[in-house]
Amino acid sequence: MMNEIITSDLKQAVKDFSYLIENQYPRKTILKIISDRYLLNKTQRVLLGRGIFKKDEVEQRVRKRTESIRDKLVYIDTYNVLFILSNYLLGRIVFIGNDGFIRDAGEVYGKLHREKVFLEAIGYLLDYLGYTIPAQTIFLIDSPVSFSGELAIELKNLLIEKKVSGDARTIHNPDAEMIKISEGIVATSDSEILDESACQLCDLPYLILNSRFSPELPDLRKIRG
Repeated sequence: MMNEIITSDLKQAVKDFSYLIENQYPRKTILKIISDRYLLNKTQRVLLGRGIFKKDEVEQRVRKRTESIRDKLVYIDTYNVLFILSNYLLGRIVFIGNDGFIRDAGEVYGKLHREKVFLEAIGYLLDYLGYTIPAQTIFLIDSPVSFSGELAIELKNLLIEKKVSGDARTIHNPDAEMIKISEGIVATSDSEILDESACQLCDLPYLILNSRFSPELPDLRKIRG
């Protein structure tokens, strides 16, 4: 599957796209032009659009990144983290952007958050938190998403069961809330939060998947622009 995604056309598209965004060309416009020029498929277009960033953006994210959450205050972008884990468990495309953060290929989520695999992803996440022992873990959950209240209750119960100090909160706009946080660690791969947050950044899906499965994922860092 890796060879079907990281083709010579995608590699050239990454190089062209990287050059043009560095030179301030409009991202959305050139994404379509380059994708069409190299006849990229839907998945490759997603990788290009969601996985390639300017050098200064990458450098800033790398500087803020940490892999140590032990004894730290951690805020989790709940659906962002759990959807990535769930998509991996379903065998869907999950990849590493040129900033080093894991993302999924943006497939339709539908009622994924009510599926068995979603519960499995929650289990992996809580097991990891129980093992790494952060000082406190705060789950931020999008309240407009169906069943978010039930998810918050479930996570609160699991925190108690796993003896992990923390809370689960439903919030109308978790992204805006996470950007405002001024201390602790933020766990997300959302580009806006990565850029705007003053906190350290943690790629929890990467840490969890690496500890459990050591997967070989499409890695856009290996394509030099």
